Amino acid sequence: MSSPVGGDGRCYLLAGGDLVCIDTATGKEKWNLEVEGDFWASPVLAKDRVYAISRKGLLYVVSTAGRKLDEVQLDGSVEATPALVEGRIYIRTGNRLLCLGRP
Repeated sequence: MSSPVGGDGRCYLLAGGDLVCIDTATGKEKWNLEVEGDFWASPVLAKDRVYAISRKGLLYVVSTAGRKLDEVQLDGSVEATPALVEGRIYIRTGNRLLCLGRP
């Protein structure tokens, strides 16, 4: 259900339990990282990080080099793609709107 996100000559997509990075010039896979869950929200890209959130609210923060930086369980389900605004990430869960980032 999610759509890929692209930037800097790379495309990031969720496919069958994996977050995959594709080189857009060659079409070749650069890296593949196993992620747990069913994803409806599309991944988002901010600077050198990819954020992917499962329907059960498990947030993955992954470097654009393919290294898992963090994994956070949010309180609530997530089906909508997060929004990035001025260094903050806005996430709509089943019952609230979360804002993550520096105050």
